[in-house]
Order: sequence, then C-alpha cells, then structure tokens
Amino acid sequence: MDVFQNSIGRLAGLRVPQLTGLQLAGIGMCSSLAVWNRTSVDGRLRHARNFDFPGIGVWDARPAVVFCSPTDGLNYGFVTSLGVDLPGITGFNEAGITLTAHTRMHAHIDPDGTCIADLGHEVVRRARTLGEAVDIVRQLGSSSTWGLLVSSAAERDAVLIETTGQAVRTVEPGAAHHLACTNRYRHRALQRDEVRTSDSFAIDSDARFETLESAARRGGLTAEDLQSLLATAQDPGAQDTDLADRITGSCITSPLTVQSVVVEPESAQIRVAAGRAPVARGPWEVIPWQWGDAVGVRDIRNVVLPIPDSPLDRARAAYVEAARIDLEGAPASQVHAHLHAAADHAPREPHLQLLGALASVAEGSLETASDRLRRGLEVESVPYRRAQLHRWAARVAEAQQRMRDAHDHRAHIRALGPAAGPVLDQLQSDLRRPATRRSLARTVPDLLLIDA
Repeated sequence: MDVFQNSIGRLAGLRVPQLTGLQLAGIGMCSSLAVWNRTSVDGRLRHARNFDFPGIGVWDARPAVVFCSPTDGLNYGFVTSLGVDLPGITGFNEAGITLTAHTRMHAHIDPDGTCIADLGHEVVRRARTLGEAVDIVRQLGSSSTWGLLVSSAAERDAVLIETTGQAVRTVEPGAAHHLACTNRYRHRALQRDEVRTSDSFAIDSDARFETLESAARRGGLTAEDLQSLLATAQDPGAQDTDLADRITGSCITSPLTVQSVVVEPESAQIRVAAGRAPVARGPWEVIPWQWGDAVGVRDIRNVVLPIPDSPLDRARAAYVEAARIDLEGAPASQVHAHLHAAADHAPREPHLQLLGALASVAEGSLETASDRLRRGLEVESVPYRRAQLHRWAARVAEAQQRMRDAHDHRAHIRALGPAAGPVLDQLQSDLRRPATRRSLARTVPDLLLIDA
C-alpha cells in the first residue's frame, strides 16, 4: 500500500497526469467519523468507517474480523478480507482504541520508514490511550503519507494523526464531540507540500468531509444512523430543489467501498457490512468481541436479504462492474458498454449521464453524448457538476460546428463564477484548443471521480 501510494503521489507531484494524460486509477477515497457525548445518541463512542480500495469482487467477497491475543501486547482485532493479514488499516483493541487509516498525498516520503501495516498494527497492539497512540507513531515514523483517525472509548475522545515521510502532526477535536477524516491534510503545516492528484480528487474529498461534518452537527447519532451515513450518495452541494436520483458522485459511498464498519467499543462489538461493493448498503452483521474462542475460522451469516432489482439497483450494478473491469485493464469498449447500461437504467442520475456521455464522446457518438448531457443538466443542481456538464456539452457542440450552442454553454459556466471551481480554468484551455471529433476520441472517462 505504501509503495502504491508513494508512486501515485510522486507521479502527481511531477504533474505526469497533466502532462501525459496518464490516469491515476484506484486512488483511495476512504471516510471515517468518530462520535461521542452529544454527537452520539447515548453518549457512547462509536467509530464508523468506509474503506475504499481497488479490490472490487475480491476484498468484499469474504469480509473477516480477526481476533488476536499476542503474548506481548493487548488483545486486538482487525477487519480485513479472509486470508489478508493486514491489521494496520481498520483495527481495535480491548482498551477501547480504534484506528482507521486514510490515504494522503504529500511530497515528502521515506522508502525506509515504517509501512502502514506495521504502524497501525503497533498502535492497536500497544496503545491504551490516545497519547500512547501518538507516541508510538512518532517513535516509529512513517514510510508514506497517511491520516490515522484514532478514537478512545475510555477517554471518549479522538485524535487525527497525520504523517509524511518526515513529520507527524496531530489534529484534535477541540470542543467538538466528533472527529472526521477523509483524504486531505487538515494540519496547516502539512498542507504546504500536499500533492493534488487532480482537482476532482480534492473536491471529492472535501465534499465527503462536509457530509460527515453535517451529520455530526445534527447530533444524537445511532449506530444505524452511522450505517446509513456510510451508504449515502448525498452531495453537500445539492440544492433543496434537487431532482436527481443519486447513486454516485462527490459522496461517501463509491464503487470502491469494499469495507464498511461501525465499531462500538463500549458495547464490545463491531458492525460489519457483508454485501458486495459498495458494501455499506448491507446486509450488516453484528460481531461481538471475543478473544477466548478456539483458533480457527468460523463462518457467520445471520442476515440474508434478497438482491434488490430496481432500475437504480441495476444502474448501480452496471456502474460497479464498469469500475471493476476498468481497474483490471479491460478494453474500453467493454467498460463503455457497462457505462451505457448504467446511464440507460438511471436517466435521472446526472453522474451516470455524464459518464455515459464521455463514453459516447470517445466512441464518436456525439448525438448520444449531447442527449445524455442534456438529461444530466435537467436534474443536476450542484454548481461544480453543472459546470462539468456544460463544459462537455460545449465541447461536443463545438465538434459538431454548433458554435452558438457552445457559446451558450460556456456562458452558463461563467455565470456560475467561483462555484464552477476548476472548470473555469479548463474553459480557458478549451478556448485555446477547440474540440474536434478527432481530439474528443481520445477522451478517457474517470469512473471514480466522475471526470475525464
């Protein structure tokens, strides 16, 4: 994981994607929220987490909770996939410490430092308090760039430990009774050399963070509320009049959500989603902490639910399959076929309409692309996402020699002002290099960040 992450960060820092068009696929998009006291329905600490990782159909196929009783250290457990010995990503221990690790991108890495598997392992094996967790991370250092959300049921508190290859910094909740974590540095000192893989990645991470914060501000969260939060496709930028059927976008859930958990240390149990990606939709199993059982594997399947088959469910399945085979290197034609199926099943899902349009653009089917973009604009209310749709509608119109339509779409982007985000800068680039059928044929959809 550290090598993978460091490689992506280094390529992004050198602006390789911008200069070559290289797609940095499979970037982690994890989200965590720890709540206690006023933010929790009964004051008890709970720690919820989505683990997003390019392992669709593998990591989510056999979720496992592993309980360990080391001869040197605390009893601890971790959530993984059967056969994967990786305690440092989502772990907990008998002292009430819970740890969840999140991707960061930074210029400073250390190939000789401690990898995340060992770093997180040492925290859950040794730490009884938040202070001890911080001390352990500072003592060991880190090979890569991480955000570790660590909570303590005994202290009813949490800390965010952020690492680079050269530094360890902490972010505390202050007077708040919650702490959230996605994929961008929160400590100001580490933000200076933070690497952006893309503008879309930053927008996505910030939107997920705002969704977590918004839920925490409502307060009184139950374990079931946290489960629902991990499955939400809510975009915090959507307007009250939003008409979209959302299943993806700048939201907590993604096709890469291969693990979802809610840890309840004060009840000595953990809730684990046991479905297929995106797994937070369930079903969920409640697993009691148990370190005294005989060594071995025990299958648990308490909840069996019928497979939903609504048009939106079929759209979601097609979209996830497109993401899976895309990550495995399938031909573009196969990926596009699933994107078209997803868009056809969900005509009011603006992100799937955009992805279907991008597939059509790459195939040269500009009439189909224009129709999908029009559908997306009919229901999308998020300013940045509307700007994306207008941008691609302008490029398609330009390639079709519909210059007045292209001008009108670009006027809509300008009218959005700063809310259009990086699309304003892209607009200037588009004007310098007008779109043609030939240039549009090189379009490669980004299925995870809904971009190209």
